[in-house]
Parts: sequence; structure tokens; C-alpha cells
Amino acid sequence: MPRTTPIHYVSVWWRSRVRVDGDRLIPFGQPQSYDPFEHYFPHGISTRDGLRSLPYMFLNVDSDQMDEVKAFCEKFGVLGNPLRGLESWAWDIEGGGSVDLHRFLAEQPDEDREETRRFLQKRRPDPSLSMAPMSIKAFREAQTTLKRVTKWAGYDLSGRSIFRDLLESIFTLKLAMARPRLRWNQHQSRWQTCWDVGALETAMYLMVLYDIEGGGHILACKRCGKTFLGDHPRTEYCSPKCQNHHKVDRFRRIDAYAEHARLSRDRARNELKRVGIDGSTSFDFSEADKKRSAHASKKQK
Repeated sequence: MPRTTPIHYVSVWWRSRVRVDGDRLIPFGQPQSYDPFEHYFPHGISTRDGLRSLPYMFLNVDSDQMDEVKAFCEKFGVLGNPLRGLESWAWDIEGGGSVDLHRFLAEQPDEDREETRRFLQKRRPDPSLSMAPMSIKAFREAQTTLKRVTKWAGYDLSGRSIFRDLLESIFTLKLAMARPRLRWNQHQSRWQTCWDVGALETAMYLMVLYDIEGGGHILACKRCGKTFLGDHPRTEYCSPKCQNHHKVDRFRRIDAYAEHARLSRDRARNELKRVGIDGSTSFDFSEADKKRSAHASKKQK
């Protein structure tokens, strides 16, 4: 069932222009704040036609194409500095600018003003954490880890304690830099949870955590291999486009085998099904011939 309670969490990260220097991506220029949760679409909201959450957009970036990596980092920011991220607090930011601390402090009693100033300044955002240069190796390693996490999360883990332990350990590590705090939503006149994140990865793991709990199924497309959030564990394609392309490719492959085996198309399809070959776009003709011969011999006996 889709999640019945919508997620109203927010967070803060930074993005800027990025230049490529060898195998490194270096942010430059004035960083702009944004909310990564603007790009989170949970089960019931995500669609196969295009509304995909930030973690799956990240996984679907081709890390061999530097232009793709650069475009992702300029849209969402580099992954950040996880070593210093534990010390980071994201002070509330509205509309791309920092909170007017001078006005806030002026409203404090004189005896509390200096203590409040010291308290708040320790917790103001440090955009330099998000602006740390990132190597393409670090980008790929982050993709590899998240890919494994999403794959394991799709398993039936009732009898797989090793996978449960691994997932628990990875999420514990990745979410160590996430700290909830209270935030007043001025537009909706209510309180909500704001997550302080020390790295963009942290926000992505929060989203995956909500997806694991939220009733959706994290899947890989049978045709293009892209990761997506599906409604059913047997959903095979990330989009209607991939589903239609796969059907066309499968039709052509069966036609080619029918010509190879000198059979009608319907008979070729039925015989492939009979010997346990589903007629996908990648089945091997010689293997199909062997299985058909073995099946025919067994039937004669």
C-alpha cells in the first residue's frame, strides 16, 4: 500500500558551478542553498514516467561520462566531506539567504545575548563542507555502496541475517551525520522535522530508509538497468517506454530464432517456453537448439 501520511521533512545542502580538473570535480563560485527533499518522491507519489527520487537519479548517473557526473553535481552539489560532516549543523536558511542573526540577537535580553551569540555561531552552516573537491573515485564508490544497499533491501531477508546485519551497519554509518531538529514552517504555520546533514549522501540514505519502510519496492529495470521505486516486487521495467522497447526487441528476437530454426513464429515461441526459455532479448540460439533437442529425445523415450 502507498504511504498514507505524506513526508514533510526538509533539509539543507549547497550547490554551485563545478569545474573538472583531471579526475576531480571542484565546486566554485557562490554556493546556493536548497532542500534535497524537494527531490524526494515516496511510494504513491513517484511514477515510472519521470518522478524519481534523488538516490535513484544518483545511481543512474553514468560515472564513466564526466559530463553526466558534472551535471549531477551542479544540480545537487558534490557529495560533501564526510569526515568533517559530523561537526556540521545546518542553521536555518530561508530563500537562499541566512537568517538575520543580528535582528534575532537584538531581541534577546542583554544578559543572554553574548551566550546566545556563541551558541548559535557554533551551529551556523559551513558551506565549505559541501564545497570540498570530490574525486570521481569517491563518486563511484558512493554509487557502488548505495547500489548494494538498494539491491539487498529488495531481498527477502527473513532468513538472511548476514544481509540484515550489513544493512544495519551501513545505515548506522551513513546516518550518523543526520540529526533531526525542530523547524517552524512559516508558509504552513506549523512545526516540522528538519534534518541537519553532513553530506549529500546522508540525505539520500534518509530517503532510501523511508522507501524501505514505506511500502514501495526498489527495483532494477529489466531492459536498461536503471534503479527505480516500483509498486510491485514483480514490476520489471522502469517506464512504459522501456517496457514497450523490450517487447519489440523480444518479438524481433523470437522472429530471428524462428527463421534460424525454420519454424513458424508461434511454434518457435511455444517451444522456447516449453524448454524454459522466456524468449527474452538475450537468449542464446545454440543453447535453445540443445534444449529443444534434449526435450525431443526425452519425449521420444
